[in-house]
Amino acid sequence: MPGDINSTGTFRFKNNDGWEKWIDVLLCTFPILTTGLYKGGEAALSIHLLGIYSIFLLSYSLIRFKEIIIERNIFFLPVVIFTVASFIATIFSPAFFSSLEGFIEYFAYLLFFLSLLFIKPEKNKLLLALFIFSLLELFICYTQLTMGRVMGTYRYASYIVIPLFFGLLYSFKISNKTIRYSLIFLFFIATLLTGSRVVFVLIVFLPFLLFKKKILWAIIPIIIGAVLLIPNPVGSRIKGKADIYSFQRPNLWKQAMKTAMDKPITGWGPRNYKKTSLKYNFPVKGKYKREAKIAHNQFLQYFADGGVIFLFAYILIFYVFILHFKKMERMERTFIAIILLHSLLDNPLYIPTNFLLLLTILYIGGKEDGDHHFTLSLWARRFIPILSIIYILPLVSSFMVWKGKKAYENKAFESSYSYFAVAESLWPIPENTLALATVQEQLFLETQKVGYLYFAFYFYQSAMDSDPLDWKIPLETYKFLMRNKKNAGVKDPARFLEKAIELNPKEKKLYETLIREYQSSGREEELRRVKLEMKLRRLGP
Repeated sequence: MPGDINSTGTFRFKNNDGWEKWIDVLLCTFPILTTGLYKGGEAALSIHLLGIYSIFLLSYSLIRFKEIIIERNIFFLPVVIFTVASFIATIFSPAFFSSLEGFIEYFAYLLFFLSLLFIKPEKNKLLLALFIFSLLELFICYTQLTMGRVMGTYRYASYIVIPLFFGLLYSFKISNKTIRYSLIFLFFIATLLTGSRVVFVLIVFLPFLLFKKKILWAIIPIIIGAVLLIPNPVGSRIKGKADIYSFQRPNLWKQAMKTAMDKPITGWGPRNYKKTSLKYNFPVKGKYKREAKIAHNQFLQYFADGGVIFLFAYILIFYVFILHFKKMERMERTFIAIILLHSLLDNPLYIPTNFLLLLTILYIGGKEDGDHHFTLSLWARRFIPILSIIYILPLVSSFMVWKGKKAYENKAFESSYSYFAVAESLWPIPENTLALATVQEQLFLETQKVGYLYFAFYFYQSAMDSDPLDWKIPLETYKFLMRNKKNAGVKDPARFLEKAIELNPKEKKLYETLIREYQSSGREEELRRVKLEMKLRRLGP
């Protein structure tokens, strides 16, 4: 029999140590696997589900253990400080609700890290489970050879580098030489095929961490030769065959630095970088603007998101790493060094799976002697599951939005409004508020009752108040007013175009629209001013 009934009447596996330890490992690696298979977990849905699962893990550990024992870890305090810094950035953000989406992501990471420290999955088994995940990504990468840059299950090729390098590092631990060197070779080639520029930087630095100095002079020329000879975007870039967009990192970093310096103490808040960096767009070979969703440098990203507070919190993680560098195992310290190097050239932690991988390695590599023992009251234990409400609310809101869109498509506008109203009350992000405005406008068209237009305009204004950084909201407000010019009762719709230009001063189409507006209304003085601004910004003659 696989198990029996012990004297206390509880069923136990005979192979108790093996099974229970594997269950802990599988519970703790499940979010990494699932977010990885879901394109790296970038979508809001995956982040909300991750938060609920992290709370489940934490609750599971609190139920399972009567006495709370947290394994001592050198990275525990830096991770906590990092989460607190994201909360501060959110509180002081001009666009609170969009930043809140970012904070609850970082809070989910903290809960996950706490769960690791509570559950304490056996580390060699945990590494093996992560390696299996990297093997899966490796296999998928090789099925994409005819598709250009390989990206595994991820949405972007640059970020699959992290799990591939993890697999490469773990391969060095395999005792069988044939399997070891075969896997090292396969992982190395796969990283080259991602076409990520950071791969070239990493493989130049890696030998100094992985090999003895005597053989470095033999290994490095081989690596550089492989990069240049094997067809891949990195080799093309080095040979100067890449397009102009491949060489914009310095401009992107300059853009990020200027954005950060506009609010250097607490930053603009998580999730606001794309909007706040627009004013520093730069021309790229005939195309005027260069928009950036991220800073392409993790340090600059956190500086822009949360000012010096958030930047300090991220630096602290690597400061602790450097202090304890020699005490850590080769694989773990090399992986953290990879994240450090990658952070200088891109945003490796933009993808949730990579953040979870880093936290898992921080747990494995940051163990100290001894544990923290403390007791949680029954009230505190019951409070933990209640935290899931901050993830359940946006999930339910998303479901109601889906129902609202279905009703809208079927022209059931009153039902659609009800669904969107519930969604907005649960999670009042601008997208939900604008959906309410859109339905109100349709109700006006259907009934010709002007009151619906007033409500629609109110919702547009509410969306602008909720997110004063998004230039598209005042633009949509202007378009709404122009569609309903005779009935909206707003005398000067052009002021919303002015607001959009203030937020996005290098968008040529905004100026052109404003010029047409002033020409049609005969406002010559404003017309000359806008044309002058356009000329000064080199947007037209």
